[in-house]
Amino acid sequence: MNKWRPFLLGFFSVASQVLLLRELVATFNGDELFVGWALCGWLSAVGLGAWLGGRSVGHISSGSLFAVGVFSLCAVIPLIRLTPMLMGQPLGQVIPFSTAALLSIVLMVPSGLISGWLFAALCREGWGTERAIVTVYLWEGIGAFVGGILITMLSQGLVSNMTIALAVAVVTVANILLTSREQTVKGTLLGTLITVLLVIGTLPVSQIINNAIETIIYRNYQVIDSYDSPYGRQT
Repeated sequence: MNKWRPFLLGFFSVASQVLLLRELVATFNGDELFVGWALCGWLSAVGLGAWLGGRSVGHISSGSLFAVGVFSLCAVIPLIRLTPMLMGQPLGQVIPFSTAALLSIVLMVPSGLISGWLFAALCREGWGTERAIVTVYLWEGIGAFVGGILITMLSQGLVSNMTIALAVAVVTVANILLTSREQTVKGTLLGTLITVLLVIGTLPVSQIINNAIETIIYRNYQVIDSYDSPYGRQT
């Protein structure tokens, strides 16, 4: 079994939870009770994904699931920010808690579903033995630990949620491409260098995306700049 993929599963799962929760709380002005509802949606989706992954007739490869997962993460973040506008809410008006709680559950489903499905897929790719399940658990936990510390540090106003999401997508896709076939040392080093450059490139790309989203939200105003602070988005 390629142990990097369970590691990436843990990293992806934590990244999804942290980034989506930050976006939901900032957009819907949530509190601890709101976070509980969002995590309820996440855990329910993970359970459903594991159940579907274990019983699906046509098995989907972990590489394909990772690609769908990182795409959904990068797509849901802008969707969360635009949700009040799409609902016709006046700028600055707080969405009622009942509506916000329901939306938080729904918006956590895509990434949670993929995370659960990935666990089943990775266990199957390890021949579905008890040892394979333990291995996936172990390396997923290590990935979650590393991801939790790294993403928490980065999200303290250093880089935006969109930047982290794009970086996670780049690293995940690069790992899938590099581990899907035998690589020479030269090829691995070249692939790693390209990955690092692409991760650095997510900084200006994410800033363009952030400003574009805020320009849509504040369409009657001129958006000069936008950034993430430890307390939420600033425009």
